[in-house]
Amino acid sequence: MPPSAASKRPRELGNRSNCIQTRISISSDVEGMLQRMEGLPLPSGRPGSKAKPLRTALRCGREGVVENPLRRSAPESSRVGIMQRKYQQMDRFRVPPGFRGRSRLHVQLWWVVQSTLFALSPQVMYGWRRWLLRVFGARIGKGVILRKSVRTPYPWRLTIGDHCHIGEDVQLYTYGEIEIGDCAVVSQRSYLCTGSHDHTSPTFDLFARKIVVEPEAWLATDVFVAPGVTIGHGAVVGARSSVFHDVPPGMIAVGTPARVVGERKMKEIAE
Repeated sequence: MPPSAASKRPRELGNRSNCIQTRISISSDVEGMLQRMEGLPLPSGRPGSKAKPLRTALRCGREGVVENPLRRSAPESSRVGIMQRKYQQMDRFRVPPGFRGRSRLHVQLWWVVQSTLFALSPQVMYGWRRWLLRVFGARIGKGVILRKSVRTPYPWRLTIGDHCHIGEDVQLYTYGEIEIGDCAVVSQRSYLCTGSHDHTSPTFDLFARKIVVEPEAWLATDVFVAPGVTIGHGAVVGARSSVFHDVPPGMIAVGTPARVVGERKMKEIAE
């Protein structure tokens, strides 16, 4: 070995030894610090806050990722039971007799009319669209504004009071009855869904429950209303909310699920 290489080798070994000793010293210092911090309050001073989470985080960085108990696999026997259980046997799904309320021919005829004469009509032809709905059994009041992109599968289950506004792309999913009171507003892309499925039934059974939007209520844009819900007189539901329970009259509800956040207070109208 050349003299220069031989002289360098002990120095390299000495450097490595120093690194190892330094690492051991740092590890011991950190362990001691963690022991002293155990159970002490964090600097934030929040009641009940302890240093244990910090200790865990430091240990994670030093020893590797700590297993998350929420991600542990279920016992093998439980997994097998879940895999063998029948949740949805869609080959056995059937629409209940009379569920649509009209014959299949009647339903298909309406769908053709809705996709052509209704959907292709000029926007200003509100009277024409009101008339088409009435022909197929809907009860539509006077002065109702219905955009041409409104959709409803079974209009004979639809009731809309006087001077209501139904916006673009609103879905009035009339598997059950929908009743909208006078001067109510249903804004664009809202979805009133009266029908759903029984998630406990292996045959995915259909059911329907009536939705009521009482007079002078307002559903803002992109609101979802679940089966059986009543929106109270003059109530407001904020944009992109999902309503699964009744909203009391005169209240404002927002969020998913929608919660009452206040009362609707009105300005005086100058006479």
